[in-house]
Parts: sequence; C-alpha cells; structure tokens
Amino acid sequence: LGHRCIAYIGGAEGLSTGAGRARGFRTALTAAGIAPLSELTALGQPRARFARDAFRAMHAAHRPTAVISGGGELILQNVQQSSLQDADWILA
Repeated sequence: LGHRCIAYIGGAEGLSTGAGRARGFRTALTAAGIAPLSELTALGQPRARFARDAFRAMHAAHRPTAVISGGGELILQNVQQSSLQDADWILA
C-alpha cells in the first residue's frame, strides 16, 4: 500500500512476547527500507489504557499512516480509538 510512516504500539520489551514483536516490527521495517523511528514506537503494559493513550499521542503529534499493534487488547483499543478520532490509519 506504500505506507512509509508506520507506528508500533506494543507490549513492554520486558515481556517475552513484547520483545519478540517489537524486534519483528523493527526488522520488517528495516527490510522494507524504512528506518524505525523511536517517536513512532510506544511500548508499555498490554492494557487498554496504555493503548488508548499511545494512540492519542501519536495521532496528535505524528499522524502515521499505519499502526501495528502488538497484542489483542491493544488492537481492540486502537480500532476503537481510530473510529473515535476519525483517523484514516490502517490498523493491523
């Protein structure tokens, strides 16, 4: 789809799943020739409140064209936030 400004909202790297997913995100971006940017990465507890706050902050400051969510609860919250904020992002 041509996205070049891709954000990641995922679990803390202290969690085994969080570390693996964040590493996979960075690896995939690099392989696609996109530099992973720290300001487009939010890592924290895989809870709805964290996902909501991270989504809102990214939406306000950076406006990425796509967001990858690292976990089920994070995905659900980000889909809800995208509809509430009228975001035109692709969520995965």
